[in-house]
Amino acid sequence: MIKLKGVKHHILEIDELEIDENSVILGPNGSGKSLLLKVITHELYPQRLKERLVFGKKITLREARKIFGVVNSDLEYFYKNEHISVFDAIISSFKEALVVYNFFECNKLSNRKNL
Repeated sequence: MIKLKGVKHHILEIDELEIDENSVILGPNGSGKSLLLKVITHELYPQRLKERLVFGKKITLREARKIFGVVNSDLEYFYKNEHISVFDAIISSFKEALVVYNFFECNKLSNRKNL
C-alpha cells in the first residue's frame, strides 16, 4: 500500500491518498500521472510533503528503485539510440546505473534478489 499526505506541487495537490494493490492511475495528458509516480518513488521532491509511506515505511530513492524498478523516461532517447532492449533497461534500473546491461549477466530465471 502507498500512502501520501499533504502533497503540494504546482501541478499536483493531494490532501490524502491511499493506493492499494491492483490499482491503476488514469488521466489525460498533463494531469499529473507521471508527477505522482515521481513523488511516490522519491524521484521528485514536491514543494510540500507531510507523509509518504510505501508498504508502511518511509523509503529512499534507492529502496524505491528496488521495489518499483524505476526506469527514468528521460532516458528513452538514449535507450532507443543505443538499441537497448526493454529487459536491459529494466535491469539497469534495478542496478541504479545507465549501462549495467553491459556488465551483468541476467536471464529469465533471475529474480530481483539476485540482480
